[in-house]
Amino acid sequence: MQGRPSRICDLNFTLYSLLFTLFHLKRNETARIPMTQRIRNIGIGYPAIVCLIVALNCACASPNAPTRQPIHLTILSPDGAPAEGATAVLLPPRDIRSFMFWGDLNPPPYPDSQQFRVGADGTISIPLSGQNRAMAVFHSSGCAEVDAEILARGGEIRLSPWGRIEGQLLIGAHAGAGQTVDAGGSQLGGQMLSHILSRTDATGHFILERVPPGKTWVGRFLRANGSPGDRDSGGGITQRKELDVQPGKTLHVTLGGTGRAIVGRLEIPPVLVGRHDWDRSGTIMYIERPPLPPMPDDVKNGTYEQREIWMHAFLKTDAGKAYLLSSTKALEAFRDYPLEIATDGAFRIEDVSPSTYQLEARLYRTSDGGELAAGHAQVVVSPIAAAGNNEPVQVVPVTMQLDNFIAVGQPAPDFSVPTLNGKTLKLSNLRGHYVLLDFWSTYCIHCIEEMPNLKAANDAFRKSGRLEIISLSYDERLQNAAAYVQAQHLTWQQCWVGDDAGQQAVNAYSGGGVPQICLIGPDGTVLAKDLRGDKINSAIAAALAK
Repeated sequence: MQGRPSRICDLNFTLYSLLFTLFHLKRNETARIPMTQRIRNIGIGYPAIVCLIVALNCACASPNAPTRQPIHLTILSPDGAPAEGATAVLLPPRDIRSFMFWGDLNPPPYPDSQQFRVGADGTISIPLSGQNRAMAVFHSSGCAEVDAEILARGGEIRLSPWGRIEGQLLIGAHAGAGQTVDAGGSQLGGQMLSHILSRTDATGHFILERVPPGKTWVGRFLRANGSPGDRDSGGGITQRKELDVQPGKTLHVTLGGTGRAIVGRLEIPPVLVGRHDWDRSGTIMYIERPPLPPMPDDVKNGTYEQREIWMHAFLKTDAGKAYLLSSTKALEAFRDYPLEIATDGAFRIEDVSPSTYQLEARLYRTSDGGELAAGHAQVVVSPIAAAGNNEPVQVVPVTMQLDNFIAVGQPAPDFSVPTLNGKTLKLSNLRGHYVLLDFWSTYCIHCIEEMPNLKAANDAFRKSGRLEIISLSYDERLQNAAAYVQAQHLTWQQCWVGDDAGQQAVNAYSGGGVPQICLIGPDGTVLAKDLRGDKINSAIAAALAK
């Protein structure tokens, strides 16, 4: 396929597929458990993931070649004929979002991307703004991935034929009928993520058409609660295999039918039994710890741009190349199996390979995805030969611990936390005032989106003398929060709860999930929670009007 990055960019495939499965418990746009906490829960260091993200983005980045406006291209099908009617998508910039390709030759509009239709003579003109943009082309005859450097040069782009995957899904010793199979991959260093879905027939047979050539994983796709998933549902991949899809070729694969089954039960808290306003999800995971590069402390505590510059230089050394390969090898060992959980808490997982796993399960509200209870356990799966049989592995009942989160109308738990200027803030000292609490972090996109709304609230109500706004950062490093606050000229009170002591002090407010914005009354009662957008000012105005 013309325009593909160098082989090292294929290493990014491993990271993106890891992140897809590692955080599939997220059920809505609010990150109820932030990325840092999820990584801590399974024993992998957050700096390792951050460093690897920086490293892979550096390794895959194409130089910002000089651009002409517009760029003229000729798109040819694999046989050299004009690819009339093909759709060319100018992908979002690398640092904004990834384009999701679901196998549609005419994808629906996607944020921060532009689409162009190829004419009868195969030509298109692409206006470039100088950003480091890549392009993907989709046609019935094939596809192309064009990185920024090749795109800036213009000229001819020849499509590569689509790949194809055919096979059978087994669940234990039986055909996996009526299940969803997903073939996914990361293209152009993560600027495009592909997911090609197919449903198995009564014999477990499936066919996946229009698979972009290159490194691909394929597996059974389950919803977070263990039922068969679809394009619009959150979930995860089990019975997974890594493949190298070749242009114009069909790969034959069998999924499942090996390993052992795991059975057990989640102990549902009595207060939730018989209720229909909650759902469940869970997974077991095995992951090796990626190594850390020898990044100096001043760089670690610096900005993302500083870390990126350092990583660019480090990856040019022999030690840097060895680090990237060893990190990728560790991530390739990652395995993830979603739990199939019944409404009574019983679960079963098929075809689990021998290893020691960490089981994570959660119960959450169907209304907003807020966590109600969580449970953890270690699961050891021994080899079949050592066990002497293929009987399921029995897991002791998993206790689901109820989360003691705040509720509207209840007293707001008191806490004492450090401020960014070295003082201590105690919530109860603000009795007599309305208090708007904002739990956030610099790594949370939706938190940053709320900052203009908080600024507006501060401008509109702070002068009344009746409202205090308190922002509490979950950043692992106080310096990151302080740098953002200074750059954005945030003038209200700023605190830091990024360490274990800070998170424990305020756990009842968000459980570590951000953003969480809530309003506390003068008597210490919770008046509103989960405030976003215009609801922030509306809630404050309604309270002050009383």
